[in-house]
Amino acid sequence: MTRHSLACLTRACLFFGASALCSAVAAQDTASTLESFYQATGGDQWRDNTGWLDPAVDFCDWYGVSCRGSQGGQQVIDRIELPANNLVGTLDLAALDELGLTELDLADNDLAGTLERAPVGIHLMDLSNNRFEGALPALRSEDIPLIVDDSPHTWRLANNRFSGPIPTNWSELRLRNLDLTGNELDGNAATAFEAIGREGPGFLGIADNDFAGPLPPDITDTWLQLHDVDTFGGLNLCWNDWQIDDPGLDDWIAARHVGGEYLDCINRARTTVTPGISGSFYNSARSGEGLTVMMLDSGQPVMYWFSFDTEGRQQWAFEAGFHHEESLQWRTLLETRGDFAEGIRFVEGQRTVRPLMGARLDRLSPNRMHFERRYWDYTLCPPLLDPPGTSQPCPLIPISDRLDYSRLTQLAGTTCTNQSDHQQYSGAWYDPFRSGEGFVIEALPDDRAVVYWFTYTADGSGDQAWMVGQGTIEPGDQSPAEIIVDPLYQPISGVYGADFDPEAVEAVDWGRLRIELDSADTGRVYWNSNLAEYGSGDYPIVRLARPMLADCDNAQP
Repeated sequence: MTRHSLACLTRACLFFGASALCSAVAAQDTASTLESFYQATGGDQWRDNTGWLDPAVDFCDWYGVSCRGSQGGQQVIDRIELPANNLVGTLDLAALDELGLTELDLADNDLAGTLERAPVGIHLMDLSNNRFEGALPALRSEDIPLIVDDSPHTWRLANNRFSGPIPTNWSELRLRNLDLTGNELDGNAATAFEAIGREGPGFLGIADNDFAGPLPPDITDTWLQLHDVDTFGGLNLCWNDWQIDDPGLDDWIAARHVGGEYLDCINRARTTVTPGISGSFYNSARSGEGLTVMMLDSGQPVMYWFSFDTEGRQQWAFEAGFHHEESLQWRTLLETRGDFAEGIRFVEGQRTVRPLMGARLDRLSPNRMHFERRYWDYTLCPPLLDPPGTSQPCPLIPISDRLDYSRLTQLAGTTCTNQSDHQQYSGAWYDPFRSGEGFVIEALPDDRAVVYWFTYTADGSGDQAWMVGQGTIEPGDQSPAEIIVDPLYQPISGVYGADFDPEAVEAVDWGRLRIELDSADTGRVYWNSNLAEYGSGDYPIVRLARPMLADCDNAQP
């Protein structure tokens, strides 16, 4: 049933007094559309399909479905939100558009095929991080009169395989946010600027496509954000081959671009991400902060980032991300609060965790990466340890920048030329009873190991702490292998952002750490700190994550 036929049925019901029949038919049609959607996207294998297709459960109570009330006794679907829910298959977007949705979030799934319709009735649509391909759908002539200010509002189609030019009649749109990052688009870039409306500052992302050539000066008529807590700016043009010779246009772009120095991320070559990327990286002008990244067996990247906050406290964040051909991306890295050797804190039954930053790594060469950091400064916010629900919304300060990072280490076994007898010990380790703190072991080709300990201070504040050191992997007295890190260092006195001064960072001799490795998946840690509050102790550890090793039948750099 189309919107037109549904409207005719509604008018007939009102005229003839048959609203019960009308509601029943419309509800049956909605349920049928949802059932087709479920079957086409492998609903039986979704991570959560609670209530779906259960005749005893109203479709408004199916997982991910929200309704906004009723019209003449008919339940009206408002939103379908199923991000990262293992949807696999094809999407009939036209059928979902007929439901009159205001929001559709199917991001981070494995949906494929082409999009046959641009759904102007959907206020917010997120189909990013799927496998859609082909041309972007042009607007239908009958839909253009339906476009009004602020509706549709946001379209996120990033990290798919859309190709060709942006449809010319997308200039009729009045979007607030349009994200086409990470596709294969190659024409009509100026139309993307025209698609942003005039009712408020917006965001346009067309980074990481196949655009080339000049941008017209009149794109400066587009009302884009200068700074934004969600997007960190109004524009991202990175990883295309632009020609920008107009100084006025250059200034306009620089003032709005995510990360600021946009010239550092255009007209640059990249290379394919392989398991050999796993290891530690840093910026040579900012010694004292950095990151360790590993590609898992699943192909998913995990990053542990370590630095300081804007007030000089140690800070670290972690999360699994997305693997693309030439880049690794994280929507958010997470920070926590906890206690040394005890793990994460709970406040009123909830883990103390929050998003700290978004991140993107683009591989420039086997040993160099470009790091885009999008950091939320919580300085003006209540402490993370406040009970849930007691804090008012706080004024987050968005800080973004971009830096080139160079390799410090490379995990043994991640290429066919750096094999080691100890490469099985690399990865993330923790004690399940102390979740929220743990270790990263980087086994290197020369039998050395770099060890990171991500934990918390021992003063009861809940603040984060991190230590780092290196040792040699040797046979243990009572275990196949052990690593002795002495000294283990705790860097202090740094600060996040533009004011970071490597000369101010002090490496405190924290003490001694010994790791017994009973197998590739179990072990025990022993510490003896020079700082009285940390004392000495030990506890068992098990493997949390394993890095992908090179497939040497098909050598990779």
